[in-house]
Amino acid sequence: MAVSKMGPVREAGIALPDEARRRLVEELVQASLELRDLALACKVAHWNVRGIGFSGLHPFFDDLVDHLDGSVDLAAERAVALGGYARGTSRDVAAATPLAPYPEEARLGESHVRALAERFRILAQHLRRHLAAAETIGDPDTVDLFTEVSRQFEKDLWMVEAHLDT
Repeated sequence: MAVSKMGPVREAGIALPDEARRRLVEELVQASLELRDLALACKVAHWNVRGIGFSGLHPFFDDLVDHLDGSVDLAAERAVALGGYARGTSRDVAAATPLAPYPEEARLGESHVRALAERFRILAQHLRRHLAAAETIGDPDTVDLFTEVSRQFEKDLWMVEAHLDT
């Protein structure tokens, strides 16, 4: 799901046309809400993981949360700098996420890793689309932001998938 269309952006000192800033804010807010949902899923995995591998996965899932929180912050603050409003309540996240609800039956490490890998894969595609949109709009600073976020995100995806044998 996508966030509802944003209203007009407020004046900002950034030298981009209003329409470009509005479209960039939409991309940034949507990305921040998607990443926030994944961070929450990683936290659920952190709290609930059990079994062999617990001692490695428990802190690993928390590291993922830290990386995602940093990315959410970058996207949300850029949206505000462009004159937008950073949304991020649980209701905003629930309305905007493309991710399925986190599986409550996940208990053992592998089930959490599989659930997170699936979610990382979906959002990796979304991040690429947000990056492409920023390129089309023509804002190199937002392109750089999405590149930075995507680089860390894809590294984390690789780390999650490395726990799987398939």
